[in-house]
Amino acid sequence: MPEKYAVPTLSVDLDKKQRTALKEALKFIPETWKDEAKEAVTKALADAIEHEALEFSAHSRPRWAKRLEALGNAMYALAEENDGKRLKERARLVFRLGSRVAATSLIMETDLRSITRDSDRYETRVLIQGDEYHELHGVSEEHDPRTLWLKFGRSELRMAEREGRSAVLQARVTYGVTDREHDSAWAICLPLIDVKMEGVMNGRTWITACIAPRGRNDFRVPWPGYDPTKHPDAYTCKECEKRHKVVPEGYQPCVDAHLYQHVQGRRVSISIGPAEKD
Repeated sequence: MPEKYAVPTLSVDLDKKQRTALKEALKFIPETWKDEAKEAVTKALADAIEHEALEFSAHSRPRWAKRLEALGNAMYALAEENDGKRLKERARLVFRLGSRVAATSLIMETDLRSITRDSDRYETRVLIQGDEYHELHGVSEEHDPRTLWLKFGRSELRMAEREGRSAVLQARVTYGVTDREHDSAWAICLPLIDVKMEGVMNGRTWITACIAPRGRNDFRVPWPGYDPTKHPDAYTCKECEKRHKVVPEGYQPCVDAHLYQHVQGRRVSISIGPAEKD
């Protein structure tokens, strides 16, 4: 993934007891960890204690969950040896904090209307199963809350060409933006299976589907704030008769393995129709 590709920062708020527990956890950073890991954890925990919130990037979420759980386990092991009731409680708080980090959702409302074509006339919305529903089994569809995930302009739904392939919902970057080969740049590609048309109402078409569990290479969904024209290496092509922006190689939405793993297999509701005023 390109160095300048924007990945959002997530955070977990801390109360007084949790901050006290993290102060204790600083003493349990294993010597076996690499120096850079020890320095990073020490600084991050000190900042979290000072600012009452632990911050981490969307990509480092699994790593931070494991680190906190490891610290909690180390604290609890020592407490068991010494029958330390207070240390046990702090160990539990650190371990639970790791679980909270692991459960932090990567689903963020992402509005791409400003960079996708004809968003003044067309609007595509994608709602996705929330984390609470996804983690439960046997819950009826009527209790399936969906979260608004993606909004963008004119879209295309390309159905699977043959059995075993995924359908793809996609949208292009606004007119006048290309890749280096001068092909229209894509803003989003979402691989889908089990695509069903649910109906048409007030000029909008409603579709349900699942995010393809084997569509990793086609999954190109950017984070909030994505705008390829703002990349420092984007430039204006002066060779063409009509000047246009060229997106740098590799900065069209990349396959984000962390986000894909988080959402694969979830059901989505898609509505496509005329743009509506907010």
